[in-house]
Amino acid sequence: CNVARIKNGDRILDPFAGSCATLLAASMLAPSSIQSVGIEISHNGKVNREHVIDDFKLRNLTLPAALLHGDAMDEEIRQNARSYIENQPFDAILTDPPYGIREKTGFCDDPPLIQLVKCIGLDRDNDRRLLKKSGRLA
Repeated sequence: CNVARIKNGDRILDPFAGSCATLLAASMLAPSSIQSVGIEISHNGKVNREHVIDDFKLRNLTLPAALLHGDAMDEEIRQNARSYIENQPFDAILTDPPYGIREKTGFCDDPPLIQLVKCIGLDRDNDRRLLKKSGRLA
């Protein structure tokens, strides 16, 4: 099922990448020319980025342009993600947000997906679009 309408040439961001299963699936839908970037806040002890890369290689899929360690709610991290796709906005943001870990700590008032939508709007208002016009958020 291709809910996000992924096609060859798309630039894809997963701001809560985890083990990159979403990026793997996107690469399988458009194996020849997808450009993907993942952002994950967890350290390498929780999410081993080398193993993620090995997964892509094992399946003969295009490697992500970058797997960034950081918080996708941080403007600098989001702009760094864009730098890996020639500072263009992403065609699609695909994600499976975390399930309540941040909310339970009292660290954040809004759930991660609401925070992400606010960040997309902030970037748009600051003329640094994270998601292109008519882009897809899934």
